[in-house]
Amino acid sequence: MATRRKSFFFLVLVLAAAVGGIGFSRWVAPTARQLGQTDLGGESKPTTDGLAQSSLTSGGQRDPEILETMPTTANGSESRDKTFGPHVNRSATFGPLRVSRENPRYFADASGKIVVLAGSHTWTVLQDIGDENPPSALDYQEFLDFLTTHGHNFFRLWVWEQARWISSDPRDGLRFAPPIFQRPGPGMALDGFPKFDLTQFNDSFFDRLASRTEQAAQRGIYVSVMLFNGWSVAKVKNPTQRGPNPWKGHPFHRQNNINGIDGDQDLDDSGEESHELVVAEITELQDAYVRKVIDTVNHLDNVLYEISNESHNASAQWQSRMVAYIRSHQSGKPNQHPIGMTVEYPDGSNSRLFESTADWISPKGSLDPRPPSDGSKVILADTDHLCGVCGDRSWAWRSFLAGENPIFMDPYDDEPIWQSLRSNLGFILQVSRRLNMVQSVPKPQLANTGSCLADTIGPAYSYVVHVPRRRRWFSKRPAVDLKDVPSSVLLSVEWLDLDTGRSSPGESVPGGSVTEFEPPTRDETVLLIGSDLSLVTPRPENEAQEGSTASRRSQMR
Repeated sequence: MATRRKSFFFLVLVLAAAVGGIGFSRWVAPTARQLGQTDLGGESKPTTDGLAQSSLTSGGQRDPEILETMPTTANGSESRDKTFGPHVNRSATFGPLRVSRENPRYFADASGKIVVLAGSHTWTVLQDIGDENPPSALDYQEFLDFLTTHGHNFFRLWVWEQARWISSDPRDGLRFAPPIFQRPGPGMALDGFPKFDLTQFNDSFFDRLASRTEQAAQRGIYVSVMLFNGWSVAKVKNPTQRGPNPWKGHPFHRQNNINGIDGDQDLDDSGEESHELVVAEITELQDAYVRKVIDTVNHLDNVLYEISNESHNASAQWQSRMVAYIRSHQSGKPNQHPIGMTVEYPDGSNSRLFESTADWISPKGSLDPRPPSDGSKVILADTDHLCGVCGDRSWAWRSFLAGENPIFMDPYDDEPIWQSLRSNLGFILQVSRRLNMVQSVPKPQLANTGSCLADTIGPAYSYVVHVPRRRRWFSKRPAVDLKDVPSSVLLSVEWLDLDTGRSSPGESVPGGSVTEFEPPTRDETVLLIGSDLSLVTPRPENEAQEGSTASRRSQMR
């Protein structure tokens, strides 16, 4: 079990610069966390793999462009339940993801079922980081338990290219282990250890990459395998930032390898040139590394590739070339995994991301969602590139209802401030599994709250609306335009409690008009409206209300 470690105080200070200059108070290793799925209503039961298993099945719709068959019923028809029943992570991922042809805001798995991605990530999930030698190891199983407990299905598998974050005193600075390359020498690098041989990969790095990715797949968690990191080559990202220099600990530094490789062509004590196409020998070494990564994890279902975390502005051409190279190399392999690009830092261009050939992107911005996604790219809205370690549950829901996949850069500590956000990322996934996501698109104009994801095609209509906290009882009530639904169709109503994840029934309403709703609370909530829905189990004190509402619904029919 991991314990709290004071040595990580320094890690926080350094990594605060590495996530865009966002400061935070402390880093503590996680304590043991209770296994089990956050309740979204309905009964859940443990399984042999430690995951919660829903008592109700999930819905979904097949992407006709994918030829794999859906599970069938006894009469041979596709098994499809359109209810809003609770659902948790599968015990394993199902086939590599691909951009859905019918709703390209999202990925689809091998069955054609759309998979919304939502989760959190932290910086030590692949390599250990600390000022000890060797650095203290993250309890990876506990980290996976942490994600599973919160119902998350995605994280970024961070990579750090440097072996040391060297300060003016070579005895000081964070260590990163295991490194990508072996260090046989002869001679000593700037960190006081043997030099790298860039022709020899470190098997322990790739063994860990394969093992940790596979373990995540067994939990139903998708992993973005980061290939490079802009914070590993840049001496400083912001003019106001000062501190240890990662480039001095990088294998491509001229004093750190036996191969005569020099990634600092302009001699400014920084190695951004290694994330460009200016040194052919470095590009060849990077190609060999990329091939090794692909060969290591291609057989796994849960892989996405991320070219680099926040490389500098001039890296765009290099990143585009890497996208093409990955696509070419994996074309001859069994699985084809999605390839993503994150925005350059500090002055990256979102337009370059949208114009790129990447399958998914992570733009810059703020907590205010961008205009609703038009499906030109799968968008992973990662707080890392929006504001760092930040965000709240309101942002997560607004992001999801705008057609994005919300991701939180998590300090992975016990700070209560982040608990609601973490839980609601899991609630979002559970709600998404109850929708026909093939036909669900952002339609903010349908709700006076300005945040709505809707299936207006039918026959199983659905609307998910974020309702902000009302400051006064006489504040405007949420209203939803239901004119796309025939007036003969009766729509069930649920109110989601964002503190507990439980929903309670509301009065059913017919389609055909703009309808105003009375929330059961002034607190922030989410309104679920749909035809062909079953209400989830409410809290015990609401059982009588459930019965009466069901009776009224039956009478109205």
